[in-house]
Amino acid sequence: MTDDLFTVTHAELMADVVGVKQTGVPCGLVNQRIEPGFVLENGIVLLESEKDKDGQYIGGAGMDGMYLRTNERYVPLPGPDGKICAFSRVDKNSVLEQLKMKSAQGKSDPKSHKIRRDMER
Repeated sequence: MTDDLFTVTHAELMADVVGVKQTGVPCGLVNQRIEPGFVLENGIVLLESEKDKDGQYIGGAGMDGMYLRTNERYVPLPGPDGKICAFSRVDKNSVLEQLKMKSAQGKSDPKSHKIRRDMER
């Protein structure tokens, strides 16, 4: 993954613990502003306003001040001074790995076995 600002390898992108590159996230294409949050070393952005019900940060990926949510969740890791210095990924498994684990356990999507009535003959 290459960007004008930095280069990130796949291993760095999927690391379990990721350091904070910048505090404050540049947002907006036209009305540019800095939102409270963090830019991680792997390029993922975490906004204070984007947390799930458990208080975990929801990752975002994008550029030019516009970001899309990802399925990744992060929890903060405070440093010795109490300030957040890194984040830990909560779920290390990708979506494909989660689907493989479900199929290996015999669980499947209940919708996948439904047959449309107009298709039955």
